[in-house]
Amino acid sequence: MKHSLETCLERLERTDLVRRLNDPELSYLIRHTLVQETATASLLNQERRRLHRLVGESLESLYPDQPEEYLARLAQHFVAAGDDTKSYTYCYRAGEAELRLSALDEALEHFTLALDAAQRAQLPTLDAFLKRGRVLELRGQFDDALKNYRTMYAYGEQQNDGALQLAALMAQATIQAIPSSVFNIAQSSEASEKALTLARELDDAAAEAKILWNLMLVETRVGTNYIGGIAHGEKSLAIARERNLREQLAYTLNDLAGMYAFVGEPERGKQYNLEARALWREFGNQPMLGDNLNYAVMMHLLAGEYSDAIQTMNESLTITRAIGNAWGEAFAQMWSGTAWLEQGDITKAIQIMKEGIRLGSQSLKATLIFTRADLARLYGDLGRVLQGISLAEQALASADELYPNIRGWSLAALSHLYVLKGDLAVARTYLDSQPTRMEDLNNPRFGIDLIVAQAELALAEKDWTRALDIGGALLEYLRKIKIRQYLPMIMIHVSRAWMAQGQLDQAATVLQEARTLTEDMNARWSWWQVLAAQKELEQQRGNFDAARALTPQARACIAYIISRTPKEFRKSFLQTSQVQNAILPLSYEERGLGG
Repeated sequence: MKHSLETCLERLERTDLVRRLNDPELSYLIRHTLVQETATASLLNQERRRLHRLVGESLESLYPDQPEEYLARLAQHFVAAGDDTKSYTYCYRAGEAELRLSALDEALEHFTLALDAAQRAQLPTLDAFLKRGRVLELRGQFDDALKNYRTMYAYGEQQNDGALQLAALMAQATIQAIPSSVFNIAQSSEASEKALTLARELDDAAAEAKILWNLMLVETRVGTNYIGGIAHGEKSLAIARERNLREQLAYTLNDLAGMYAFVGEPERGKQYNLEARALWREFGNQPMLGDNLNYAVMMHLLAGEYSDAIQTMNESLTITRAIGNAWGEAFAQMWSGTAWLEQGDITKAIQIMKEGIRLGSQSLKATLIFTRADLARLYGDLGRVLQGISLAEQALASADELYPNIRGWSLAALSHLYVLKGDLAVARTYLDSQPTRMEDLNNPRFGIDLIVAQAELALAEKDWTRALDIGGALLEYLRKIKIRQYLPMIMIHVSRAWMAQGQLDQAATVLQEARTLTEDMNARWSWWQVLAAQKELEQQRGNFDAARALTPQARACIAYIISRTPKEFRKSFLQTSQVQNAILPLSYEERGLGG
């Protein structure tokens, strides 16, 4: 057969109908598309199938090890040959190879072809359904992914395949437990409970571990129950370790890590995060490695480790951009603008926040709430209060539409902005719309900002006792759970309440702790505000030399920030009352020199 094929090709080449390519493999180019179309049309369907099968089988015999670069070609020929068994094999293997390379369009096509072939040939479909759904998720097509999993469940019912139904339920529960376009806590919980019953009926420990992980996500991703979530997660972790379910171990560790950062065990959280990271690197799972790094960014932020947060974010962006994972790229930038802000680079902070919002509008819609609210707050602090209010209102509208459980982030930003505007009644209206107490902070990620806003508003309303009660309780709580990110701002509020009551020594102690902390964290944004508060304290004490000595330090810090602030915000920032108080020299009266 090989000799006859070569003879025919030589004749075609002499007649100039085909041209042999300069390639180590035997490859030819048809000179004109009309020749190709005529040749193809002249073949009967049955003959075309026979020739495709011959080519596929020839490639199999020539390359018995079937390197990855030939899988797509083998898949093409056996699909055209109508051989469903071999179509499934090579389409699935080609899809896996393309998924490893993050060639998502090609992977989706091959997993879809593999699934079609498996159904026609009555072959197992579980892996093809799941891989196709995963590719759709990575492409940000969450509605299509959910439809895929629901089709999978229906097919499992039709085939009386309990394992297929179980896998489909677990996939539905997972995708609906994350903040995506198909987020639905009620449906995720229902699917998880149904799957848990089925897993125990089938005595499927691996499925049970995954379902417990799903229940952990339901409790914590945009829920309020970290303690309950951790309990589910630790049960999943125990099963995964006992049964050596290494991939499930990586998933459970990955998501448990961030929770421990909120319950006073940040070191345990870091340990889990790093253990999961090593597994993702070993597996070569780039999307989950990016996800793991993004959780680490969040933990670094909570710990006030801003340089580490930026470094980790950059590593995640390198990975997520290389594989075209818009979800992971948005996640990397959802909160990390705060790290740039604290380090004093306003230009970079705004750039990161805007990019996170842009990407999130297409994939991770939580950025439309979190990141918008953070950017709105920053606009207000830069003297653009009305611009900030407009953006914060958009964030609140997105929260009300998408994830009402996390609307507190936007409410806190709006309260802060209206305090800056001097409209305390409106600020109070926003906070009263979602009353939050210290004892309600089961999920501190979505509540701390509201407590800080309450202390700030009480201070603006000159309710010194309430400001001290709220601020003092929050300080105690933050120290207990070892979160440093919010400490400087709440310390400033508490110190000002002490000053208003004439308790200057208490104010001095709190401000000195805040200054030490901000210097340790290299948090320039908080540091200049601490210096401003210290200057105010020394003036109130009558220590004018000490107050005057703080002015050049505050000026130097603000000058650093101004040099890294977009030009359109510099003037408005410098004109804010807090900046003016920090950088202006003392008046004659304040120096004790008279009028």
